[in-house]
Amino acid sequence: MKILLAITTFNEINITEKCIEKIQHLKNIYPILIDDFSNRDNLKLLSMKFKIPIIGKVKHYGLTHSWNLAYKYFIENDYDFLYISNNDVLIPEQTINLLSESLINSDCYVVVPCSTVKGAGIGKCGIAQGIKNLKPVSDIDVNKPENYQEVQNLLIKYQLFKNVKENFFNGFFFGFRKNISKFELENNNLFNPKLINLTNEIDLYTRIKKTDSKKILYVKTAFIFHYKGYTLDINSRRDNLNLVRKKYL
Repeated sequence: MKILLAITTFNEINITEKCIEKIQHLKNIYPILIDDFSNRDNLKLLSMKFKIPIIGKVKHYGLTHSWNLAYKYFIENDYDFLYISNNDVLIPEQTINLLSESLINSDCYVVVPCSTVKGAGIGKCGIAQGIKNLKPVSDIDVNKPENYQEVQNLLIKYQLFKNVKENFFNGFFFGFRKNISKFELENNNLFNPKLINLTNEIDLYTRIKKTDSKKILYVKTAFIFHYKGYTLDINSRRDNLNLVRKKYL
């Protein structure tokens, strides 16, 4: 399998470095950075240090633009899978291959992992995706980032939770294959360019749901640690949440 991992960035170089540092050991996975404003020497140095290419922009166009750049790069370079990830995550060793194998063996279009309750977010996505603890098999604290690999190991070993299919997902980390192309919009965009930073995943899974019900696969043995809250400042979140309310609530 040829797997592209697109890590989107805009700020917080330190958290981006933590993410990249932890994926150096992953095999058959090709990471790229997609930065929403690449005229920054510290990010270029980070790219050189870890030998990861950057797809950059001359000005800030927003997260959805980055996602569409990742999608077009995935199609043009003939990868088998694309995983789109925030920069504020820690990815365990087995997770991406586990997600890929699960998606191959399903009829779903999108695959997502579990995370902590905080990392999974609020609402129905958080309920479906969040893990509070690993009892009764372990007292390990899933909310501590240093435990991220051990949490993944225990989920695989004990198979505590069953995979489920839903109509929704949280966009901090998700993946798909080329059959997602049936949901393309104009100009070969997969994501709606009018949605600058938030609701981009809502728009996609709403389109999927209109065609096929419950085609989002939650792999309950796969784990990603999500720090959460490093991607947008509070003003950007407020502006984008207002757009959510107008369109979806």
